[in-house]
Amino acid sequence: ECQIMVITLDGFLKVLGGDSDLRRAVSHATRNYGQNFFTRLIGLKPPTPWPSDVSVSFADSPDLMAPDVSRGLLKRFQRRLAADKYDELAEEVNTGHCVLRENADGVLERVVFLVAFRIEDRAHGTTLTQLGFLGEDGRVKSSRLELPGTKRSRDEPTDEARARVLSNLSILAKYIQVESFEEVVWLENSAKYDVSTQYRRAEHHATLLTDMRSLDKAMQVAAHVAKPRKCFTKKNSANASFISKTALFHSTSKSFKKLDVLDLQQDIPMAYVIPKHEGREVVFYGWLSDKTRNRILDDNEGVLENYLESLVYQEQNPKPCFRI
Repeated sequence: ECQIMVITLDGFLKVLGGDSDLRRAVSHATRNYGQNFFTRLIGLKPPTPWPSDVSVSFADSPDLMAPDVSRGLLKRFQRRLAADKYDELAEEVNTGHCVLRENADGVLERVVFLVAFRIEDRAHGTTLTQLGFLGEDGRVKSSRLELPGTKRSRDEPTDEARARVLSNLSILAKYIQVESFEEVVWLENSAKYDVSTQYRRAEHHATLLTDMRSLDKAMQVAAHVAKPRKCFTKKNSANASFISKTALFHSTSKSFKKLDVLDLQQDIPMAYVIPKHEGREVVFYGWLSDKTRNRILDDNEGVLENYLESLVYQEQNPKPCFRI
């Protein structure tokens, strides 16, 4: 559906004239729009497409919208949110980690910006996937089967967020080459806020600059090596399990035979463990094929949980990367 707004010269001059609240509001909105557009424009670097007369990446209305609009909408819809969820959503709005807008049906919609890397080992048909992370409390916490990435704040240039993701990958970033870029947009309901949310992911497609054996060796130089225990008893411990439920991959085909721990130990013989820059948290990554990913997603008996509890993690080596 298209809409046309007609602005007459006389009406425009009346708005700009005098020292009215309307003039100040229009001035603030246009100045903010211009500043945001300029920030997007100077932040466009390869592999992001160069701007043209018809297209400028990351310059859609959610990116350029003044934060006051989100704050105003949040107040309007305050009664529809629980008090604790309202405070958390307000924090996201104030820090720029999400934008709020009203869709054509008058429904509140949340917009979240993401930057991710789809790193593929084409020789083996696998993709680097985030499996979970170890928190500062020493417990392994659940994570979805996500691509390596991060949230981008509304005012953060995309190239800065991209550099932050690569920095978080530590020495692994030295062994990849970004080849292409695409923006992936999808809409789903946020389980946390029970609000319709549009996710806008800047997805960078990358491949390895070396073979997997050389990469494993480079990761191993800076790491401890641990082997999964073949026999173990499930128990609650500092290595508490996590199970991933959904994935940001394109394919959704079903898997085949029943999955067990030994299957996963063969399909995922190692995991990279990369510490975050601050604190003691570490992130677990593994190379997954579509088949293995689908089998994990189809499993409802906690096989991934058992597999992760079979891993022996030793937090004694201060090196930046580990191999499990």
